Amino acid sequence: MKRVFKLFGSVHRSEWAVAFWTACSCAFFTWVAAVSNDDLVSRRELLMIAAAFVITMTTALTLFVYLFRVRLKKTIPALLALLFGFIFVFFGKDFLHPNFAVLRDLDLRVVEMDDGARTDLVWAYWAVPSDKADSSPVHVRDISFNQISKNGVWEKDDAGGLSTKEVGAGLQFNLAGLHFNQPVLCIIAHGGRALVELGYNGTRNFYHLNGTDTDPLVIETLKPTLYEILLSYAVYGFAIAGILFWLILFLLNREISEKSRMAPASRLFVLLVAFFLPVFLLGIVLVLTNIIPFGERTFLRIDMGRQYAAFLAYLRDMAAEGNDPFYSFSKGVGGDMYFLYSYYLANPINRLVGLFGTGICRWQLRCWF
Repeated sequence: MKRVFKLFGSVHRSEWAVAFWTACSCAFFTWVAAVSNDDLVSRRELLMIAAAFVITMTTALTLFVYLFRVRLKKTIPALLALLFGFIFVFFGKDFLHPNFAVLRDLDLRVVEMDDGARTDLVWAYWAVPSDKADSSPVHVRDISFNQISKNGVWEKDDAGGLSTKEVGAGLQFNLAGLHFNQPVLCIIAHGGRALVELGYNGTRNFYHLNGTDTDPLVIETLKPTLYEILLSYAVYGFAIAGILFWLILFLLNREISEKSRMAPASRLFVLLVAFFLPVFLLGIVLVLTNIIPFGERTFLRIDMGRQYAAFLAYLRDMAAEGNDPFYSFSKGVGGDMYFLYSYYLANPINRLVGLFGTGICRWQLRCWF
């Protein structure tokens, strides 16, 4: 253990910085994958983010300690990684990533209202922003009442919304943080006119409700500002650059293999890490995603579920039930199996399917559906 601490203590400050940069990049993309769909981070996803950071940091430091025993040129690879990272983000902005917005405050207040009128918050939800002017944001999930603080008298109505007859009543949405989706509010007035004030990130907007509309007013203009979009591009650029750095480092330092002086014990350590680290990472993925043998889910997705499961079951039945390896009437209206067998099933490892019963394949398909 002391030897390990001594080795890691010999890592240069710049190498610690690079390892931290790469670890933050991997943790960031793990966080993006976890929250981009529903803007929520569960405990399991939080554990996955922490594991991505720790494992990436440890791997990067291990490479510097055991593989890169020479001082490498890191300035030029870092600059090139940043350049290519920002180019990648700019040209891939339409499909590569979602923009995020920094939500600081969001509140709603009834400024004026006719006597006997009522103002309702019909619906509040998160939505995916739409770039087209004639299309509405796509609903992602509702904003919970637990995230709303009430000022004044508000009551739940029959439709599940919030209703008030008090001038000056307000709602404070406790949603501060980074969000990939935009908040959408639907408000309406009944029995008279109302003037509603909406505060969003320090700006104030007023909305007039005439009290005669049957459909609520949908406020969907709460979108990222230009500053937030540029900040989003910058964060993504740095994160992508943290991954590209290592590829450029290898390409620009071809003398690594010549100048590295690893002892046999170090080579053995690197080989063991190269084997057990992917196994460890795969184990974490299986645990966090409830995949067999740690849960009820399977890897059968897309072609794995629609093609390979049936093909492997057919291969297994070649020996058990005498399926024809050259022709089958179960292939559509009938057809040869030679090319299908050559392309999908000829791998010798597939013979291991003979160790399992056909019930396993049926159970896997049932889990997939």
